[in-house]
Amino acid sequence: MGSYGVPAGEEQLVTWQHDLKLWTMRGTNLEPTVPEGSTLLVKTRWRVIHRGDIVVFKAPAINLPYLWVLRIWLVPGDILPESLQRDDRPLQLPDSHYWLQGGDHAYDSRHFGLLPVSGIRGIVLGLLQGGPPVTIECLIE
Repeated sequence: MGSYGVPAGEEQLVTWQHDLKLWTMRGTNLEPTVPEGSTLLVKTRWRVIHRGDIVVFKAPAINLPYLWVLRIWLVPGDILPESLQRDDRPLQLPDSHYWLQGGDHAYDSRHFGLLPVSGIRGIVLGLLQGGPPVTIECLIE
């Protein structure tokens, strides 16, 4: 299954300053941006989530022991595009809810719907590559 991110029982490799953690990406739902096996530098305390952020989250309505990794595509107040709507009336994202998407075959909001902010475990700040921390490629501004 290529659409999950990190096993929930093994997600935390290291904790820094109580709000930065390292997680290992399992799956291919965000390739080539986040290759499988990448070590993710994740901020677990944040104030604002922006469109385009990559987040680690617990998918709603799924009873699997995985955390997932996807990109924020729509934020509160955005209107869901007609091609994604399930009925005829426009859907505006409510406060504290997000629409997440990955690649064409990713298990994302097209399957599980809106994600409440309470499901988000962290925001990916960058990737650590090459084994021990050598290079950080920032994914967000």
